[in-house]
Amino acid sequence: MRKLIGLIGCIIIALMVELVIAGCSTERAVEKLDQAEKHEREAAKLRRQAAGLLRKKAVIESGIGINLNFCSYYDPSLPFLDRMKQSNHWSEKWHKTGMWGKSTGRKPDVDQFGNIKSVRPETVVSKLVLRSIPGAYPGGKYVVTYDGGTIVSGVC
Repeated sequence: MRKLIGLIGCIIIALMVELVIAGCSTERAVEKLDQAEKHEREAAKLRRQAAGLLRKKAVIESGIGINLNFCSYYDPSLPFLDRMKQSNHWSEKWHKTGMWGKSTGRKPDVDQFGNIKSVRPETVVSKLVLRSIPGAYPGGKYVVTYDGGTIVSGVC
């Protein structure tokens, strides 16, 4: 950015020298100065844009959020890129005839980070993510990763 500012300053000085040496007409001199002013305005606009980008970069790198709402699976503010951080807790439900979808009343087997370690026979585990958010959900790819030999499915 500093190089650009220096370059524009040099261009303006070069134009003034050119006008003096060439003995330009008044109209031509005014034209050249108008061009120089236009370049100066464009440089000022670029400086403002660069300053804005630097401020945004500083905020992003700081990791500090302000004016955040409470964290919930139905909060429309979506403060996390990792949507699972905003989901509700895991729940265990029966997956057998006559009991489908009813809670087992037990907590799923999770590790220290809240990830599922195992699923009991005839049960399923689930959690709500991006639920009850008005309007469209954020577009893009949603990637679920897991280790295991079971089926992972999602309902949208």
